[in-house]
Amino acid sequence: MRPRPFVSLLAILVVFGGCATPPSGAAGLYSVAILGPEGEPFWNGTVAVAASAATVLGALEAAAASGRFFLDIEQSSLGAYVRAIGPYAEELSSGMGWCFLVDAGDGYRDVRAAADARALQAGERVLWRYGSSADC
Repeated sequence: MRPRPFVSLLAILVVFGGCATPPSGAAGLYSVAILGPEGEPFWNGTVAVAASAATVLGALEAAAASGRFFLDIEQSSLGAYVRAIGPYAEELSSGMGWCFLVDAGDGYRDVRAAADARALQAGERVLWRYGSSADC
């Protein structure tokens, strides 16, 4: 079976997640884990996020500042699209790219929202995974 392009998943995330006003999240400490192409840990830690940046994207940006790794984020009217985290960039030809899951206390769940549209609340954890749309 031919893998589905990762772009289709991201298109869904952006379409459902696009918002005109920033989401309202809670300031606090958030756990962020980032897994590379083989599921190996790339970065794992806890970051402090202000209420004005308390989104999945804000937590990722705080992680990048703490871990000193590169982010490539494309902004559009539909929301933020993460093209690369550290050395791992999307590969459209193979359908590989980045997606995130959020654990609100009941296990990690796929989120149908752009990273800058999903507000974080106290106690939530974020997991970024590099893989195909089937991996999320």
